[in-house]
Amino acid sequence: MPKKARSFPEIPIHQLRWTLDPKSLPFKTTEELEPLGEIIGQDRALEAFQFGLGVRKMGYHVFVTGPTGTGRMTAALKILEEMARKDIVPDDLCYVYNFKNPENPRLIRLEAGLGRHFKEDIEHLVDTLKKDVPLLFESEEYINMKREILEKYDEKGKNFFKELDGRVKKEGFAIVQMQMGEVTRPVVMPIVNEQPTPMDRLELLVERGEYPKEKYDAIRGMHRQLTEQVDRIFLEIRDMQREVQKKLEDIDRLIFLKSVERPVDALKKKYSQPKVQIYL
Repeated sequence: MPKKARSFPEIPIHQLRWTLDPKSLPFKTTEELEPLGEIIGQDRALEAFQFGLGVRKMGYHVFVTGPTGTGRMTAALKILEEMARKDIVPDDLCYVYNFKNPENPRLIRLEAGLGRHFKEDIEHLVDTLKKDVPLLFESEEYINMKREILEKYDEKGKNFFKELDGRVKKEGFAIVQMQMGEVTRPVVMPIVNEQPTPMDRLELLVERGEYPKEKYDAIRGMHRQLTEQVDRIFLEIRDMQREVQKKLEDIDRLIFLKSVERPVDALKKKYSQPKVQIYL
């Protein structure tokens, strides 16, 4: 004979879930409540997080994970803020340009709060120089200094060639500027039929019997002497041009340093830290 199923009393729907009677709460709205100072739940996770933050060694990190909306970021920030209030205030870390090795910025440690002021002062210095430096290179003083150097060396170069040109013409030759790749340089050519003629062209005329060989041989010897003199002067002028370029660069550097000296000195007085002094 089959057993009868046990009967259970029916449970009303309102008893299937827990409900809170609002009248039992000692406040009317949640605005009357003070916010909790601690995080609810996940005690082990919070302990592990705090333990990880307490490890002050290189190479140790804390990784926080969890589903979106669980408050992991809020909890982490809250703990960090509490630790920051109790902990020693760290120095400001300022990374600046390394002029000797651009790929490795220089680190400057400044007292907490001073880094922001240092950053603002450097930005102000750069903005000021961007406005002032171009004006200096347009000044009458700068233009006159450059003109004086250029005129001096230009006159010197002209005198070199003037003296040589007189001798070249006296010997029946001419100096012709020839393009050789990206460089233009003077070349000595004999005057034949009142025209500067390249030596290889003159040699061809000799082979054809259109020009006397004895005269060609004499021209070739003189051409060699004059060419050596022209080449020597050309090298001297090239060295002189390098010297001019260096002097112009020195003037640019002098004008620039003159413009930055005062504002940089002001920053050096304000920031006495050795690394700041080196950077400036």
